[in-house]
Amino acid sequence: MTKKLIISLVVLVAILVAGIGGWLYVTRSPEYSLVLAARAVKNHDYQGFKQYVDVGQIVSDLVNDAVAEIQKQVNEDTEGDPWAQLGANLGSAFIGAYTPQLKEQFTDQIRKGVEEGNFGREGTDASKISFFDFWTKTTVEKEGKVAKITTPTFKLQNDQPFSFNMRQSNGRWQVFSIDFDVSDLASNDAPAAADTTQRVAFGTRTDIGEGWFLTATQPEAYTPTNQFSQPPEGKKYVAVEITYENTSTTKDSFSTSRLTLKDTEDHAYTSTFFDSKEPSLSSGDLEPSGTIKGYVTYSMPIELDPKQLVYSSSHATVIFEQQ
Repeated sequence: MTKKLIISLVVLVAILVAGIGGWLYVTRSPEYSLVLAARAVKNHDYQGFKQYVDVGQIVSDLVNDAVAEIQKQVNEDTEGDPWAQLGANLGSAFIGAYTPQLKEQFTDQIRKGVEEGNFGREGTDASKISFFDFWTKTTVEKEGKVAKITTPTFKLQNDQPFSFNMRQSNGRWQVFSIDFDVSDLASNDAPAAADTTQRVAFGTRTDIGEGWFLTATQPEAYTPTNQFSQPPEGKKYVAVEITYENTSTTKDSFSTSRLTLKDTEDHAYTSTFFDSKEPSLSSGDLEPSGTIKGYVTYSMPIELDPKQLVYSSSHATVIFEQQ
């Protein structure tokens, strides 16, 4: 979720430095405010940038929408399973408590991006964009004190043109929202394109993109030693040992929520929040050149056997299976 949302903000800044200074319009217009915002970016002036881009509201809206979508999808996935719902409620409480910190992190990344000029690291190098191509394809729809800017030059998801909205306030126009569909942020569905899917044997160290590698062992039966931590009637626990490796040069996050276990009848299971085999693994941050290993535990019917473990993200889909 973090990378998708920050990229949407990065694209906004990349648009500002793509040659917008050549668009000389009268003052008090959306175009002129974008010229001044671009000047602030080029001068690494974060305070000046905030006069024309409401960073606080943009970040708050994106994070709130993303968290709400994640909670919605988790509730749908756990419907009918009381234990899973209890775990989902606990997870929702944790996410709610962490939301303010997440907003602070996003805001800090934007500040650093403007002050240090490092937005190009996210793959939005504005210097490679044709000024003529950009502005001849960009539209500005103004209605009263609100304007919508749309450009097909940048595309975030579903091949849709990138767009953002501005409003007039205190004699200037200010960007206050980005049109960004958060509905796919929590999805565990594998991409339909076959060429993005890798099928590997359990235990294979697999490249999952951006310098990260994932290894998943063959699922094995797990019986807790604690008599009060037994699986529900008719169910059994299976555990998979997971290893994440970050070979990149930057700290980044991982989450085992991207992993789905499938049985011999293609039923899918998400990991259990309770009674996981230790040391358990869920989510966190991993430093450059770091490695972390732990178990992810699943509850499934006794009469069925695990067949596959599926990892899904925007960068890769990997199916671990017996080969």
